Amino acid sequence: MTSPVEPTPILLGPSGPRYVRVYLGSTREEPAITLYEIGRGGVVGRMVEIRATGARFAPEDVLMLGTVDADAMVRHPAAEAFDREAFCDLWKEVRAERPFRARLPDPEAPWEGTLSSGRTPVAAVRWIPDGGAPGPGWTRVRGFDELFARGDGRVAERVYRATFLEPTIAWHPLARAA
Repeated sequence: MTSPVEPTPILLGPSGPRYVRVYLGSTREEPAITLYEIGRGGVVGRMVEIRATGARFAPEDVLMLGTVDADAMVRHPAAEAFDREAFCDLWKEVRAERPFRARLPDPEAPWEGTLSSGRTPVAAVRWIPDGGAPGPGWTRVRGFDELFARGDGRVAERVYRATFLEPTIAWHPLARAA
């Protein structure tokens, strides 16, 4: 039986991030919604699967190794494109469950630190909650709203990849601007 009212699809934009929502059961046969933020070249910036039992964030193999075809994804009957605002609203609801946040002394406060791999410093990092500006010379780390790296996109990508390796991060409080 078909519905007399068909939803109006949100088309994927030609540039900028694309947002795709997929409705499928998880491996435990419970309903799940997977949300994707897909950047240039099909690179997944953020991904989360939301289930009744909680959120599961993208495994490193999805975020680090491959790209996806957003146009092909939305052709699947269980998927649809949706807008940035809806993605960001849902992301804000579940981001507290992200394991990386447990590595901060207080994820609601601003922090600055040095991320190291073994004895080798990778980069200076800043954690700026609630959409604050990190200051000049800082680049947002892919997959995070609050994490920034001192330097350009290449440095931010190194930090991003290092976060999956459980690096050492020496944090100290960052004074709030008056």
